[in-house]
Amino acid sequence: MAFSRNRIAWTYTDDTGQHWRVNAVKAYTDQNKLGGSPAAESVPPLPKWLRPRRIQLTGSNLLGVLGRRSVIVYSTNAPILTHGVSITMNREGSRINQDNYYNRHYPHTVLVPERRPRKGTVTRISA
Repeated sequence: MAFSRNRIAWTYTDDTGQHWRVNAVKAYTDQNKLGGSPAAESVPPLPKWLRPRRIQLTGSNLLGVLGRRSVIVYSTNAPILTHGVSITMNREGSRINQDNYYNRHYPHTVLVPERRPRKGTVTRISA
């Protein structure tokens, strides 16, 4: 049986230590592997200009390798950043099956860093 797609308010901590409120899949955060914590109403929402960090995970089941999935890592000390740690997720495109996805990229975890706008990229053109 597949996980529910129910979403909850969750706390994302950026690289500067600022806390932001995001929507997260409850079934994934309940596994306590992606970091973060439940968000209070007082936590500001994630601004559109900030793209959160993500990790590339490799999936496998009894039939072999399934491919890769990318998920948000809500804190810099999340357990999923450790080699060999897995998380159970819905199989891509399936509402019925679940599979385990692992951090198998040893010795280098494939972590996609946050993306922020560059400072000073807007220039003023005068006539």
